[in-house]
Order: sequence, then structure tokens, then C-alpha cells
Amino acid sequence: MNRTMRRRRLQWKLFAAMLLPVLAALAVIGAYVSETAHRLYFERSVADLEVRTGLIEKLLPDSLPSAPSDELTRYVRELARSSHARITVMNTAGRVTADSQEPHGSQSVPYTPEVSEALRGRTGTARRYSATSRTELLYVAVPLYRHGSLTGVLRAALPVADIRQSLRRVDVRIIAGGVLIALAAAILAFFYARRMSRPLTEMTRAAGRLATGDLAVRLDVPNTAELAGLADTLNRMAGELDARIRTVTQQRNEQQAILASLREGVIALDNSERVLFVNRAAASLLALDPQRASGRLLQEVCRVSELHHFARGIVQGPPSPSESELHLTSPAVVLQVRGTELCDAAGMRIGVLLVLHDVTHVRRLENLRRDFVANVSHELKTPITSIQGFIETLRENPQAPPETMREFLERIARNAERLNVIVEDLLTLSRIEREDELGLIQRAPHDLKSIAEAAVTALSEKAREREISIRLSSGDAVAAVNPTLLEQAIVNLLDNAVKYSDPGGVVNVDIVQSGDEAAVHVRDQGCGITPEHLPRLFERFYRVDMARSRKLGGTGLGLAIVKHIAQAHGGRVAVESTPGRGSTFSIFLPLPSSISS
Repeated sequence: MNRTMRRRRLQWKLFAAMLLPVLAALAVIGAYVSETAHRLYFERSVADLEVRTGLIEKLLPDSLPSAPSDELTRYVRELARSSHARITVMNTAGRVTADSQEPHGSQSVPYTPEVSEALRGRTGTARRYSATSRTELLYVAVPLYRHGSLTGVLRAALPVADIRQSLRRVDVRIIAGGVLIALAAAILAFFYARRMSRPLTEMTRAAGRLATGDLAVRLDVPNTAELAGLADTLNRMAGELDARIRTVTQQRNEQQAILASLREGVIALDNSERVLFVNRAAASLLALDPQRASGRLLQEVCRVSELHHFARGIVQGPPSPSESELHLTSPAVVLQVRGTELCDAAGMRIGVLLVLHDVTHVRRLENLRRDFVANVSHELKTPITSIQGFIETLRENPQAPPETMREFLERIARNAERLNVIVEDLLTLSRIEREDELGLIQRAPHDLKSIAEAAVTALSEKAREREISIRLSSGDAVAAVNPTLLEQAIVNLLDNAVKYSDPGGVVNVDIVQSGDEAAVHVRDQGCGITPEHLPRLFERFYRVDMARSRKLGGTGLGLAIVKHIAQAHGGRVAVESTPGRGSTFSIFLPLPSSISS
């Protein structure tokens, strides 16, 4: 974090990189110009003093240095005022004969460098502190010649402070110019650095947007070749990433849609038995929340211990497929589970894939098939055994009395008829199921009252024999039905109602229309049915009272036929019963407008 905070923007680095050399160059140039100006100014001051001393020399009297001292001093002071310089006249012995600042000219001057040079016949210059003036002075001394011979030395001096004051003004101008140049250079460097860094800043922002998933962003290509290449590369990378992510997303969505639409449950686990994926079917079968299950251990999200052991066996066992069958109690479901190892693209094992298939219906059908075979065998075995017994008895007693033979033959005939009824009912069930599957059952709108009347007429004789009254109550109800099949279903319900009603009882047939359904209710006043038998009444060969049912001639297939006829019409059946008060069997049929095409 501190390293990130210490990072500086490229704009300021470019700004510093461009401005620092300029400032360094300005400093060097300024120092060089200042030093040169100082040197030139001093040289100019020396040259100026030389010119002044030359002019003053010509203005001095020819009697120099024998002229009176007071007169010469006065004359020198006038020249000093006009030339703005200190003027000193000395003889060849180094004695001051006149000075523009001293009151008298009797003092002796040491042989200073400039005086020594002047006594040798050359112009001498020097810069030093003057005890007399108590300031630093610039001296220029020239030899004085009269009539061709050296007669003395003329020396002019200027305060160095005046020169330096002038040089300070020059330095101020140099510094001011340097500051202006530096300011201009800083402004230019700032804008140039900003111009150079702006494309990189835009690329950084674009890369940040790319990192957040905004792959639609595209960069403007700058004029700089290197930056243009980088911008083209980023644009191309964004396009390729967008295409690849779209492809991956589409493939993922397709895979998720396929997995979600599978009827089989799919669970993916890693090597630690943590859930990687759960589809809707698996979540429904195991009562899981797919979002909460992801990333958690299978033991945490699923309480089926058999599944835990199965998954652990695959994780810890050899890489070979395994199958098992799980029996869940809540809810009562039978699952067939198949497990295999889950590998990545490199073939490395990364977990386990479990596929769950709900075989509850299959197992129920298998149980029904076994029960059906057992029931059919049992139902057929009884009359067949009776027939065989009577035939063997007649075979062993061919001389039996005619009355006995007639009785045995009647019993054989009744059992044969019972076999015929069972076979007919089985064939009827098979035909209804086959025609329903093949869509061969023809249906058309019919008035249910007329069909119910035909069924009542078919059972009227049997009802009179048992002293049972059948009452039909019907409203206007029309449904798309096969009249023959529906009549058979109502006949079966009426037959049961008549069989299980006491003499003198009443069986009511009511036809009503409610909502989008029409219903046929057959209500008797018989002994009724206890609640534990109601869920299985419409199963094949199921009897509440087996002995009484056989005695009354029932095959145990009548209600099963009713159920399949109702289902073939897109309807349903129901039963309500109270022990000792009778039962009500109902057929519900959809109205023509609610039947799907």
C-alpha cells in the first residue's frame, strides 16, 4: 500500500524530466553570463578609467610635478569632480604631489602594483581595499611624461561598490530573465508532458474498464507510433476477449440450460467433497438450496448418509464408475445414483460427478407388475382349481347320480364364466390403455344425461332383483367423451353400488357441472369403506372384503377400468366414504373448451 502511495504519475515524471535539464541549463548559463558580465564590466571599468586617466593627463599643466602643491591639488579636485573618479598624482619617488581626496600631498605611497607598473612605463591596474577611503577601489595608473622623460605617475580610482551595484542590477535582470524562461519552460513542459501522458492515462482507464468486464471500450489511436501500436494491441485484445468471453458465456449458459433441464439430478463435488454444482433436479430430489449448497461440504447440505458413503467411496477409491440405489424415507423416493471421477481439461482428477435418477415410479410399476401377476395368478387359480377338482371327481365317478353330475357341471360352468369375466375385464383394460397411448379413442361432445340413462337402464333389472332403487338427477352437462366407454364406467360404478347396498336401498346418480368440469356422482347407502382402503380402491384386483367380493361375483378390475376410462378422457376419479353410511364414487370430466387439442 505504501509503495502504491509513493508512486508518481507519469505526467509529473515527464514534467520533471523535461524541466530539470532546462533549469540546470539555465543555472549554468546564468552563472556563466553573470560571471562574464562581471568580468566584462570590470574590464570595461578598467578601460574607462584608462580613458579618463588619458584625458586627465592631457589636462594637467606642463609644469607637473614642479607646480605648487596647493594649486595642483585644487586643479586635480576639479578634474575628479568632472570625471567622477579619485585622482592621485605622484612623482617618480612615490611621493603624492596631489590627491583629490587628501587635504595635502606630502604623504608617501608605497610602491603598489599599479604604481610599479606605471613607473616602468606601462599602464598598471589593481583592485584592493583602501585604508584611506575605507572601501575597495579599482585602480588604474599611467606614467606621466614631460618633454620625453618620465616625470611621475597619474592614478585614477573608482569604488568597487559602485561597480558591484551596477552588476547587481545586471544579476537581477539575468535572474528575472532566467525565472521567466524557467516559468515558460515549466508551462511548456507541463502541457507537453500532459499531452504525452494523456494517451497512456486513457489507456490505463480503458484497461481498468477492461478489468471490470467492460469489453466494449475502444481506445483512440494516437499519432505516436509506439502508443498507436499499444492502443491497437489493447483494442485487439479487448475484441478477442469479448469474443472469447461471449463464447465461454454462451457455452456455460448452454451447459447450465442442459444440466438444468435434465430430469436426472447432477451433483459435482471436489476432492474434499465440497459441492461445486447442483442442478435443479438434484436440488428437488434431495431438498437442497443450490445457491447455499455451493462451496459447502456434502455432509452439511444433505442428510442422506448413504449418499455420503457412496461419494466418499468414489473419492477415496479407484477411478472407476460405481452405481448404487438409495431408498429415502422422507419423502419416500428411490434414487439410482451413478458416480464417476471428474477430470479437468488436462485429465487431472478434480472431484466426483454424481448422477441421480428417480426410479421411484419404475420401482412402483415393478411392484405393481409383481402384484398384478400374483393377483391374476391367484384369481385365475381359484376357478381353475375348482374346475379341475370337479372334472377329476366326475372322471373318477362316471356312474354318479344325474343330480350330482348336474350340480358339478353347473359349478364348472360358473367357474368357467368367472374365468371368462376376468379375461374379458383384463382385455378391456389392455385395450383401453393401448388405445389411449395410441390416441385411438374417439371423443365428441355428448350429453351426459343420455349416457347415464343408458347405464341406469342396463342395471335396472339387476337392481329390481335386489330391491334397489336407482335415481338419476341431471342438469345440462356436455363433455367430449366416448359414449360407449363412459357408459361402461357408469355401469361398473352402478354395479358395485347395487352389489354392496342392502335390499330396499337407494342408489343416486347425479350429473353436475362445476367450473370447467362435469362430474358424474354415484352414491349408495351400503356399508361404506374404512379410510385405510380408499387410496388403493382403484388398483387392479384390490378388494376391501375379498370373500364377499368373490361371493358377489366381482373380479377386482371394475374400478380399475373406471379409472383408466376417466384418464383416457383427460379426467380423474375420486371416492368418498363413511363406514355404515355409504360411499360416493365420482368421475370428473373436462368440458370441451378445456380439452387440449
